[in-house]
This record gives sequence, structure tokens and C-alpha cells, in this order.
Amino acid sequence: MEDSIKKFLYEIYKEKNFLEIIKDKGLSNLGDNFTNFIYSLAKSKVLKKGTGWKVSGKTLAIALKDSDLRKYCPSRASKHDLADYAESIIVYMWFSNHFTIDEMTIYLAENMSDGVFKDLKKEERTAIKAFTKLFIKFKKVLQEIDFI
Repeated sequence: MEDSIKKFLYEIYKEKNFLEIIKDKGLSNLGDNFTNFIYSLAKSKVLKKGTGWKVSGKTLAIALKDSDLRKYCPSRASKHDLADYAESIIVYMWFSNHFTIDEMTIYLAENMSDGVFKDLKKEERTAIKAFTKLFIKFKKVLQEIDFI
């Protein structure tokens, strides 16, 4: 089933360029839920217990800037816009078969393993670090395929 969903989404977006993809509101809405899902899986892996969590837009906007993917986004974007762009990128990387849910989850978890989760500020810093590293990996792939 996962493959048919990915194929369906890929067919919709395969002719679009990077800016069209990141600015697609429907895709960013899907990416919002997808991002929260993979973050919750990664956090559950680190804490060794199930947990659900929402990634803040601020976290994603900072990680996008810190990864240097920001320069490929519209220049007058707000923090909210940047978070939407980040969410679109994350789900795009999945349905275009560049990264699996497992790969993203494990990579986030590896980069969160030394994090503190009892304090919201410290958790936010942990999440920023993990998403920044994930976005750096994404950027390399997007450059290799001449998408950015």
C-alpha cells in the first residue's frame, strides 16, 4: 500500500520544479502530518517508549536556515512559510523514493540520542540539530539530481 501511495503522489508532482513543490499548500499540509509522524517515531526510538509530538514551525524554519536550504526558498518567506516549505521537502523526499520512513526516522533518532526531552527548550535544540542534519542530507541529494 505504501508504494501505491508514493506512486500516486509522485505522479501528481513529477513535472513540478522545486519552488512549485515547496509552495504547494496541500503538500505542506500532508508534510506537516508526515513530519510529526517521523519525529514521533524517532523520539519514541530514543526514549524507548511510544510518544506523539508536534514539531514546531520555528524548529523547522531554523533547521532549514541552518542547513542552507533556505537560500533555495523565496526571499520574502516568513517563519511560517519556511516551516511549510520544510514540511513539503520532507514528504517529497519520501514519495520521490530518495529516503524511506525508516531512513528518516533512524537518522533523526541517531541525531537526537544525546538530547534532553524533559525541558522544552532543550528538546527544541535537539530537534533543530537533528532536522538540520537531515536537511543537509536532503540538500546533497537534491543537488546531485540537479533539482536545486
